[in-house]
Amino acid sequence: MCLTKKESVAYFWGGLGIVSMLSVVLLRFEDIPVGATEGHWLWIGRAFISLSISLVLMALLLSPSIKADKLGSLFSWTLIFLSSIEAVWGLLQLAGCAMPGNLLFTLTGTFNNPGPYSGYVAVGYMLCFNEWLRLKEKGRRTPVYFVVEIVLVLLLCVLIAAMSRAAWLAVVVSSVWLCFVRYSWHRRLSHYLHENKWKVISGGVMLLSVCVGLLCILGFVIKGNSALGRLFIWKLCIQAIAGQPLTGYGDGSFTHVCGVLQEKHFASGDYEAWEEYVAGIPEYAFNDYLQIAVEKGLLVLILFLAIICLAWYRAYRRKKYGFCAALMSLSVFAFFSYPLQIPVLQVTFYAIIGMCFWEDILRSRFWLVLIALCLGGTGWAICTDNSYSAYVNWKKDSRWYYNGKYEIAEEKYVRLYPLLKGNHNFLYEYGHILYELGKYEQSVDIVEEALELCNTQVVWYLQGMNYWKLNRYEEAEKCLIRSRNVLPIRIYSYYVLTKFYADPACFQPEKMKENARIVLTKEPKVMSKAIEDMRKKVRALLEERERAVK
Repeated sequence: MCLTKKESVAYFWGGLGIVSMLSVVLLRFEDIPVGATEGHWLWIGRAFISLSISLVLMALLLSPSIKADKLGSLFSWTLIFLSSIEAVWGLLQLAGCAMPGNLLFTLTGTFNNPGPYSGYVAVGYMLCFNEWLRLKEKGRRTPVYFVVEIVLVLLLCVLIAAMSRAAWLAVVVSSVWLCFVRYSWHRRLSHYLHENKWKVISGGVMLLSVCVGLLCILGFVIKGNSALGRLFIWKLCIQAIAGQPLTGYGDGSFTHVCGVLQEKHFASGDYEAWEEYVAGIPEYAFNDYLQIAVEKGLLVLILFLAIICLAWYRAYRRKKYGFCAALMSLSVFAFFSYPLQIPVLQVTFYAIIGMCFWEDILRSRFWLVLIALCLGGTGWAICTDNSYSAYVNWKKDSRWYYNGKYEIAEEKYVRLYPLLKGNHNFLYEYGHILYELGKYEQSVDIVEEALELCNTQVVWYLQGMNYWKLNRYEEAEKCLIRSRNVLPIRIYSYYVLTKFYADPACFQPEKMKENARIVLTKEPKVMSKAIEDMRKKVRALLEERERAVK
């Protein structure tokens, strides 16, 4: 298809908008705290503005009947190219030639965790696999075919090395489906079913049993504790959804809501031993659909699933099998991980949905302009409300906090407080600074704000220490007990309570002995020198109390 000059200009700007939006995956922001996403969102906001301008130009320059294949191909190849860069970067990390995004892991690409990294690579793999099957059908071994084969092998190597069971499952399910439609297995199966109905049914039951068995092996033999941890979080999510099913608890409420439920669960004493062992700080649900239901309610979840199904169906009807497989891969991955909590994967996910509707959008100038306005408005809102500079200053100023220069740190944090008071990690650090400076009343107020955003052990501990220093012993005891109940596997909580009950101002010998017994006998997750030191101090404390009684 020969393009006119106007159409070429329109496609160029449209392609530029797509590339600018997807290229966010290559960016790493070392000047903000680890885990902060403000840098990515700032880039995405600017990319949205760029893309909105591109769509307006396309609306003005393209005729309504123009085909969308070229931009669809550009989108696919851009994702394949970016995922291949991620694969090479990951292999360099495995070889020790590049630093991972998080020192706790060997393989992360440009991400901070191998989980989201694997999900992104899985999307690129499915688009690449679709291109490989398409080129193979043509029967010509062109240079492009061999390049695609090389990229496919690279992506597969990284997927295996990353050890993400969610990504493996997503790739297997999507690959089987892609082969099913590419090789017309559905027609052969339909014909065979007509002649051998009971054989197909029995074979399907056997195959399903094998698949369930393999899932159990992947889930509980490889990283068994991780699988149990997910089951525990899902249990809390279901309880949360049952409490407020229609409207949810609000954006960003997941950590607080599930933290409170976790605390109540362990405080009741009616729980299995394995639940205590696998529990942690519930930052993500490891199932985006459950997290959407918790935060936004079941109505939003149903609407979200309907959009995914409609997008997949539209792409399938137009034989855009690459987008179908990519969307299926990310949708399956979202069932066991948290891609929609990562800006890069969130934008990729919605961009794939947009490409599934692309032909419908391109046929109408009205829809192009409307979407351009929505993207432009969203991008403008992100750029104006983004607190990236505040996060840069926070990381720069936090060195005073970590070096124990609390007077200087307080001056810095006071200025940042109006901009970062919605971040519970910042509030915890600020509250800890005030505690170290002896400003316990002020620390209580700041920590109380942090508790409205999260329900973690360390925050309750800090609040308990504030009340202890203020001689408000009843409130201190409640906070320290709540700190223990959030994560009862942590021996340090019992150690602090032992010291608290040994304090002459709030001396309770029976409770002191009970907590001391737990410190001395409880089996920790990982034995460390810190636990040995705590046990020595508890023994010394008990001996001292016994001598005092005599």
